[in-house]
This record gives sequence, C-alpha cells and structure tokens, in this order.
Amino acid sequence: MNVIIVGAGEVGIYLARILAEEGHQIIVIDSSESACDEANKLEGLTAVNGNGSSTSALEEAGIANADFFISVTNLDEVNMLSCMTAKKLGNPITIAGMRDSTYSDENFKLTEEDRKKKKKKKDNKKKDNKKKDKKRKRKKPEAATEEELEEEKEEEKEGAAKDLGIDLALGTEDTVAQQIGNMIKSPGLSSHQFLHGRKLVLIENSVKDHFSGIDQKLSALKDKIPEPGNLVAIQRESKFIIPDGNTELKENDQVFTLTVNEKVDEYLEFFGFPKQEVHQILIVGCGTIGYHTARYLEEIGYAPTIIESDPERAKWAASRFKRANVMQYDATKIDIIREQVEQEGKDAVAVLLKQEETALLISMYAKHLKASQVICRVDDFKYAPIAYQAGVDSLISPQRALAQRIIEEVRRVTLTENMQDTIVLGDNEIEILDFKIPPEGNDKVCGTPMSELNEQKRLPEGAMIGAILRGESSEPELPRGDTIIDPGDHVILSVKTTDIKTVEKLFAPDSK
Repeated sequence: MNVIIVGAGEVGIYLARILAEEGHQIIVIDSSESACDEANKLEGLTAVNGNGSSTSALEEAGIANADFFISVTNLDEVNMLSCMTAKKLGNPITIAGMRDSTYSDENFKLTEEDRKKKKKKKDNKKKDNKKKDKKRKRKKPEAATEEELEEEKEEEKEGAAKDLGIDLALGTEDTVAQQIGNMIKSPGLSSHQFLHGRKLVLIENSVKDHFSGIDQKLSALKDKIPEPGNLVAIQRESKFIIPDGNTELKENDQVFTLTVNEKVDEYLEFFGFPKQEVHQILIVGCGTIGYHTARYLEEIGYAPTIIESDPERAKWAASRFKRANVMQYDATKIDIIREQVEQEGKDAVAVLLKQEETALLISMYAKHLKASQVICRVDDFKYAPIAYQAGVDSLISPQRALAQRIIEEVRRVTLTENMQDTIVLGDNEIEILDFKIPPEGNDKVCGTPMSELNEQKRLPEGAMIGAILRGESSEPELPRGDTIIDPGDHVILSVKTTDIKTVEKLFAPDSK
C-alpha cells in the first residue's frame, strides 16, 4: 500500500518505520528540514519537506495514488486541515491524530464501508473474484435488511465528518484515562483490551518478587492458573517471547494473558496482587492526560488530589472539577510527595508529566515511600526495564497508544477475509489475531488434534493458539492436546510479526 504520514515526530516515525518494515511504500511530510533529513536516514522511508496541508507538498508525496493518509502532528487543526486537503486531491482513507478529545468522538470513526473499500481494491487486483461478479449480476432489487438500515443510520450520523474529509479521528486521552482507571481499580493490572466483541480480554501484568511461581515452568503452573486463562506472550526486558510449557517466569517479566473480564481480579490474585480497595489517589501533573484521568476518576466515584506546578493551569483545572482537589505546587520538591503518601495516605500515585526522567524519579520515590500502586507516564520504552526493576507498577504511553491504535486500524483494512481482529504488542513484535475458520472447514487445521498439529509443526515456533470460541458460546475454550478445531470456530492466536504470513496461509480457506 501507499501510505503518506504527516509529522516526523515520535508517533509519525514510529508508524512509518513499522509500516515500512511490512513492505508498504511510505512517504513522510514534515515542515522541519532537519526532521526530514533524519527520516531519510531510515530504511524504506522517503521524506518531503513541506506543509502537510499544502497542495504542492501532497502532490509531491503522491497523494493521487495514496491508500492511506495519516496526519499526526502536534496540532489538531493541522491534522484536520491536512486530511481535508488530502481528500480533495485524492481518495485515501484519512486518519487524524487528535489531542483534544472533543474532536475524536463518535462522529469520526472508520466505518465498515471504509475498511471494505481497501479490501475490495486489493481483491480487484487478483483474478479470483468471479463469484462476486456473478452474484452482483444476479442480484435483484429487494427490501433493505436491518443491517442495511443500520448502515444508513451510521452514514447519516457520520455525514458531517465525511464532509470534512476525515474518516477517522483518533485521540488517546479518554482511552488512556480509562486504562489508568482500570489499573487503579485492579492493582497489578498494566493494560486491558477487549477482543471478539468483549467475549475475551487481553490483560498485562508484571511478575513481582512476591509471586510464588518465579523460576517455575508454565507446565508446572497450568493447573493453578484460573480458567479460562492462557498466557500468550511475555516481554522480558526489550524481548518478546511466545511461551510454551518449558518457559519459566522471571521477576519483572511483563505477561499477557487471554481470559474473560469476570476473571481478571482472580487472575491478578494468582500473581500475588490481592484485590484491595483504593481510597486515596494522587495525580502528579494536570496536562491533557492528567485532566482527563482526574475527570474519569470523578465519574467512577473517586476524589483524586492533583498536583500541578503551573499556577494558571492549576486555577483553570480547579474550576472544572466537582470533587477533585487541585494543589498548585512543584512536585519535584519531594516534600509534597512525602506528605501526600506518608501523611495523607495516598494508596495510588499516577505521575503523568511529559518530562520522562522527572516522572520516573517521582514515581520511584513514591514507590520508595511504600505507595501501594504507582503508575508512570513514559513514551520512550527504553526506560521500562529501569522503571519495573525500581518497583513502578505500571507504565502508560499516550503516544504509543495512539500509534498502536492507528496501526491496528490500518491492519483491519488489510486483514485477509478470515482474519477478524488484531491487537499489536510492544514495538510491533507480536500481534494477537482472531481467525474465523470458514464454514466449509480447512483441511490444514480442522479435524486434527492439537497435539498432532504441534508434532507436525504446522504452526510456526513464533505462534501459539490462545483460545477457541465455538458458535455462539460466550465461554472460550482453552486448547489442550486433544482439542480439535471445527469449521466455523474462531481461533485466537499470538503470533510474532515475522510469522504472520505463514499463519495466514495455514488458516486461509482451502484452495479449490
């Protein structure tokens, strides 16, 4: 695919690098000449120095042939204007990164029609669509179905957004705020994402020194892990691992597990994080993320205390909360952190400053003061090993969250016909994929016990089946040696990105 990205900042370069590694044609536009010089040094990228909303820059970047246009500068208005201009000059799917959540609401969403548009373009390049052509010829006018009527309602709802030329406006403030809220409600939880219409949830947590299973093989722990629950990926420092029965858990590992939402607390208890009520919450930094987090915490019944160093920002924030207490103070003067944790008894501390080194130091100090839960904002994950070793419970990255959401949306457009959904982990090292087995079955995987599939090495080493959903059942089935995949099943896998093509072929419908 041809992809144009406006903005050569951290998010833009992260997106460009990952998409280029997958073989897409990537053009980056930035008004900074030095940023373009840096982008041109990266393999597979071509940079255009110019304004992302100018006709000349977009034409030089090849907007007429672009499949995707993604604008992720630091200014919402520039991102919106760039998408509007791109839509006038070409017909790409346009995605705008937004910092102000008032822009990124339900009026701007990538519809199924948008996703199908690129799939159809991809399919038309192939010569195996004769059946579709015949069906179109035979189809007679008929009354609209409920699904078609629902689509019409959605189109009406999105009319204003489409007129502006923006197919999808993505902001992360509310998403990140809810993630932090989930972490506070469930101590030990690092991330929480739904799959398959909320029937499954992918959760992340740390392995701490109080976990009794450290240095034990997963085969020895499998009967103790709450069911349904399957550990599908491990991040050890900067490396991702697809586990098997011989994998041992190490202190400070980040583990990713497929389970159901009702079992999250029980699963965290297994890892030594007993459910406990959080009563007092401290937020350090009332920028955009801090403000949205405090607002969300108010909505779910908390009254957080907020420390903000800027007098005007603190005054502004204080006028907008009903229950939160805003204090104007410099949090780098550690006496205020000591006072809040030791004297005021804050259970949870969320340090949401943009300055990463400062945020890490304050977080580490809060943990030193025995704060039961510490969450730190870190956009550069090179700091992650240091943070986890210092006892910081959870890291949150707004920029990484935005980049991964955009990648997942691009993925959903390019998914093969039987791939239903995807979640990206880490630096694009692993994906969680939802495959639908066709009703007519698949001779490569159907009818063969899982143990034989493993013995025959049909699944690559960089992949594992985490769960199977059958029919309308809401309860996922954990794969065992005698498990057999049936036609119509949904199979949830964790796959190293280097092995995705192999897995796609394995689960593709049988050729006729």
